[in-house]
Amino acid sequence: MSFKTTYILFGILAGMFLLIVLAVWLGPAGTGDSTFLLPSMHKKEAVKTDDINFVEIDRVKPTKEKLVFERDPNTKKWSLVEPEKLRVDKQAVDRLVNQVYDARRYELADLTSNLKEWDLDPPQATITLKKGGQEWKLNLGRQREGTTSGVVYVTSSDDPKEPKAVRKSELDLAFKGLADFRAKDLLTESSLNLQSVKLQKEKNPPIALEKVAERRWRFKEPANYGLADYEGEVAGTGAPAKGAHDLLDAIEHIRVESDDDFIEDHAADLARYGLEDNKPVELRIEVTQRPGSLQGGDEKQPPVRSALLVGKKVEKKAEKKPDEKKSGDEKKSTDKDAKKNDKKEADKHEDEKHEHKEDKYYARLEGESAIVAVTAKSLEPVLKVVQNPESLRNRDLVQEDQLETKADAVNIENPASLIKLRKQQLTWEIFSGSSSDRKADDGSIQGPSGLLATLHSKHQVEFSDTVKEADMGLAKPEATVSLWIEGLERNPKREPKTSDKKDEKKEEKKSDEPKLKTDKPNVKLTFGKRDKLGGNDIVYVRREAGDERALVAVPVSVLDKVLQKPLAYFDRTVPSFPIDGDVTKLVIERGGQTFEIEKETKENKDQGGKELKEVPAPAWKLKKPTDLAGRTVDGFTVSTIIDDLRLLRASRLETEKASEAELDKFGLKSAQIKAIVTVQDKDKKTEEWTYLFGKETQGEVYAKQGKQDLVFVVSPSVLKPLQSELLDPTVFHFEPSKVKEMKVEGWKKAQGFAVTLQAVRKDAQSWTVKSPPEFDLDDAQLNALLMDLSNLKAERFIVRKGVAKPEYELGDKDRALLITLTLDGEKAPLTLTIGKLDPNAKAYFAQSSNLPGDVFLLPQSLFEKRLSGVKSFGKHPEPAK
Repeated sequence: MSFKTTYILFGILAGMFLLIVLAVWLGPAGTGDSTFLLPSMHKKEAVKTDDINFVEIDRVKPTKEKLVFERDPNTKKWSLVEPEKLRVDKQAVDRLVNQVYDARRYELADLTSNLKEWDLDPPQATITLKKGGQEWKLNLGRQREGTTSGVVYVTSSDDPKEPKAVRKSELDLAFKGLADFRAKDLLTESSLNLQSVKLQKEKNPPIALEKVAERRWRFKEPANYGLADYEGEVAGTGAPAKGAHDLLDAIEHIRVESDDDFIEDHAADLARYGLEDNKPVELRIEVTQRPGSLQGGDEKQPPVRSALLVGKKVEKKAEKKPDEKKSGDEKKSTDKDAKKNDKKEADKHEDEKHEHKEDKYYARLEGESAIVAVTAKSLEPVLKVVQNPESLRNRDLVQEDQLETKADAVNIENPASLIKLRKQQLTWEIFSGSSSDRKADDGSIQGPSGLLATLHSKHQVEFSDTVKEADMGLAKPEATVSLWIEGLERNPKREPKTSDKKDEKKEEKKSDEPKLKTDKPNVKLTFGKRDKLGGNDIVYVRREAGDERALVAVPVSVLDKVLQKPLAYFDRTVPSFPIDGDVTKLVIERGGQTFEIEKETKENKDQGGKELKEVPAPAWKLKKPTDLAGRTVDGFTVSTIIDDLRLLRASRLETEKASEAELDKFGLKSAQIKAIVTVQDKDKKTEEWTYLFGKETQGEVYAKQGKQDLVFVVSPSVLKPLQSELLDPTVFHFEPSKVKEMKVEGWKKAQGFAVTLQAVRKDAQSWTVKSPPEFDLDDAQLNALLMDLSNLKAERFIVRKGVAKPEYELGDKDRALLITLTLDGEKAPLTLTIGKLDPNAKAYFAQSSNLPGDVFLLPQSLFEKRLSGVKSFGKHPEPAK
């Protein structure tokens, strides 16, 4: 084939493709997906269901009924306009529109075109949707029942001659009656949309609340009630268990519970139900709310007012007693009478034909004549507020939710001083007289028991409406607290410096204090006089927050917190030696004794002069008392003492500078414990840090750091290591495998005669018994004892470098056991003597060759079974008595 022919063929193909594209582009528009019953609604420029503003259901069978719904173009809400004007459930009508819009042909059905065969000529019902001048119809015919296969036969305005089958479940709302479309909510669909609430019960003063911010409501009436408690009190604290949130939620849930509760649509005699205009028998609930379907409503639209009138209680119908046994003639007569009465019962008013299982009230929306019934249970939370509106008052002293997290400036003023607390960055500082620009203790301000938590504590306010403001002592207050939330300038402009150096210094000192954005605090609390209220000690407070002003009473403990001196807010970290300082000596004075401990540094090089990979841990040795000089001190105890003193923190500051008399009072003039830490820096210069611990006070201990005048209190747990045993409690420390011979003597008291168990090592795990002859030794028992002895530690020293008392029963005649160990490479054997049991300490008195002159305690659990007799080391030991 030539190139010319190829070009011609490609040209023909391109032309055909172009013609197809033009045909599609210029051809008639399709009607959309052919499976839709109304494909014209789904074409390229599809109709949106939100655009539908008219719905009509014209039903002929099973009963003749015509329902017409229209949508308000502003609120987008549906209302029933025919057969009568009634409120309807917006979601129900929207779902009907969606069902018609999305209705699809059931492909499994193969139908004839005879419309009469499917009850479609004429149809049983017709549903009409409109958007302006556009109209769509769906005709409903015969139904075929079935749980999963039920269908309804239909035609549509898009294809009026072609019957189709649709799943009945996909068009279930098309078969609903008027009651199914009626709105069952009365005042609001969502409590989040509410902006105000007003409750009025006959002869009672009105109660009105208005929303001032999210989750924040205020009383409008009574005017002096201030903010409402939104969440309510936590159960068990004694205050009301419900808040404004529960009231709003209750109003949302006042609704028509069932179709039977639609009592009368056009009531003429409103007095019959106790629902006359402006004088409902029970209650009037008025609300304003933002319209719109969004949670919280549409802020751009003005609030809409509505009111619910609650009238008389619905009378319950008396229960019929079961018929007693009757004669045949009487029964026939009764049956005839019952049939005659059927018609009369059907004609009775709707409010009398239903038996109500629970108490209900008649109600209607103001401006409407439709009567409904609402449950007494749904009204109960509202009526409780009407009966006791004070239960809804906010009982928090400071009602700012962000106080504890975002407060950054506090002024505390009393006749003696002015304390300024500022939080410029992450930590608080205190500015008060000579204490300006001093680090503050964050916990005392912002901690769980700090100042802010005390002021913000929930439900502590009482209302003293009977006491006049002039009698509250607010003209000469005991204290004033001003609180700012995010009130500091974060990047304050520096004032230009003057040429005078003295003034310059003053100016620089002034500028250290962060500047406030405004002098007006978010909250100001003025504390007046103390008094008794309801048997409780209280103090009167005037609270000013924005344009709200309230007079309240709070526990006097709040004032006690406010009246704390500046010292209460100082940083409680005690000045101490640096963490990288080398502690070389520790002196502890206690109980009339002085213990001087020095660090003995071991060489970090081997005999050849090379540095060791692992430097041995330094040992601590006693220098005093002299009778214990050279003894090793427990390294863990020394490390604990040093760390506790280095990180010492006061739980409370007592006084900045104590007099001699105060020092004596605190027990610091002659301290019960004195600790001196000697620290060496890199240049080998030494410095001493002294710590004094005095008397106990309220479960804590007075203390003082030697270089400071400050007196503070600390937890008694700090003293425990300082009071504990200092000597190294190690009795033995050896490798069990190095023991080549072992002798255990004793058991005289247990067995009535003395026995000696002697064994020599055979190999790593087994032993050869030398005595008693033919003793069946359990090697595992002997090895277990060796393991316990290899790192044996004393529980407590009783005697140091002294003489054992006879009652310890450690002599040759009295002892319970004598254990002798011969170690490979050691000249002298190790011995351990076990004496009498101290039942209070649950430990045995003991002595060892390693600690001559010492008596110590060893745990009862370690030796109790082994003291029961030599057979405890045999293969069939007797149980301990």
